[in-house]
Amino acid sequence: MSRFIPATRLNGDLHHIQDGLQIRVGLLDEVVLSSENVHVRWYNWNSGITQRRYVRDGWCGGIFLLRGQLFVKLPDNDSILLTNEGDYAIYGGVSSVVYQVEKDSIILSVRWKSNYEGRPRNGNVENRDNHKQWIIGSFIDKTVEEEKHFFSENFELKWGLINDVPFHKIGKTITNINNYDWKTMGIIIRGSMLYEFTEFATTSDQHQDKNVSHHLEKPGSFLYWHPNAPHTCSTEEPTLLISLRWRD
Repeated sequence: MSRFIPATRLNGDLHHIQDGLQIRVGLLDEVVLSSENVHVRWYNWNSGITQRRYVRDGWCGGIFLLRGQLFVKLPDNDSILLTNEGDYAIYGGVSSVVYQVEKDSIILSVRWKSNYEGRPRNGNVENRDNHKQWIIGSFIDKTVEEEKHFFSENFELKWGLINDVPFHKIGKTITNINNYDWKTMGIIIRGSMLYEFTEFATTSDQHQDKNVSHHLEKPGSFLYWHPNAPHTCSTEEPTLLISLRWRD
């Protein structure tokens, strides 16, 4: 079960690092993002159930399978079967979709503002590695028919599959972050991730070093921060981490 919680009021443990900068941790079973430009839900559905969901005008909807099996049934009797981790269905210009759950399933459902009204698209994210595993965002060429359904100016999604371990990613400096004012969330699907925040700006644009770390280990656990502060990521085991960035 889940409930709507505006992105600016995410629940979970709150850690104030410095003026205006927030970090929150929790479980997505308790959180649904509902902001001006994006909606994100984490579903844990039992086999045999049927769910209908509605799509707003001017929005694009998508569903990413994390575990299980289900049919995505669209108008005009179109039906898409999702069976493998990373299978997705993207649709725009429809009023509603029906999910028929064939096996116990965990799903990440996203909606973002978009003018996409082409035919529904489906595939697997592992076949989309043109942008360093970022698959939704403004970097998508919306003039390309096979790509434009993943275009968004205000929302980005990364399917971060890490098999080469140990993994350690060095963070950017504050001056090299282009989307500093965006909100960010990392979600563990399997494996683990250690986040370490080592540098951030004050309201006077000065720099100060401080170490703040959070270790995500349980599937569905998340780390949320705003603004997009410099940080490092590391893990010792194969990991799947979904990263979201958005602005209101």
